[in-house]
Amino acid sequence: MHTFHHKKQKLWSGFHLAGIVLLSTGLIILATSFLIDQDTDQFTLLVMVGSFFALGILSISTFSGTLLIYRESKIKNYQAVFWIKFGNWISLPPIDKLDMIIHSYKTSNFPNALSPTLSYQITVYKVVLLGQNKVVLDFDYPSQEKASKALEELRRGFDLE
Repeated sequence: MHTFHHKKQKLWSGFHLAGIVLLSTGLIILATSFLIDQDTDQFTLLVMVGSFFALGILSISTFSGTLLIYRESKIKNYQAVFWIKFGNWISLPPIDKLDMIIHSYKTSNFPNALSPTLSYQITVYKVVLLGQNKVVLDFDYPSQEKASKALEELRRGFDLE
């Protein structure tokens, strides 16, 4: 294998959640048009529901990530819509060492006087690529198992076993 792909998609990020809301709204409008006995212009209904569906699918299909090519020693941080990735390739300095760092921190939601302020502990497993004792690149993972698999794949790719 000569490439490494790290996708940074968060399942319930704001943009994806907005896409789910847009799709749901389109479905509600479509269902309501059949239930309510009122004359509605079919073209207007089609344009409205189609717009909600198109924006919802577009919103859900966006993600970002990093693509790394071992042999050419270059990386591309990208933003993607569907399968089209937008970003520029940059050269990667020589990688001397790989490591995994466990980072925990406490976070809380925004206090708004309506819902309770919840705080909770988040643990992120970081796979760190080091070159000349400096962090060159890092990848975040939600579990130690996924981070360990990525670390092994990167070790094989960079021949650092």
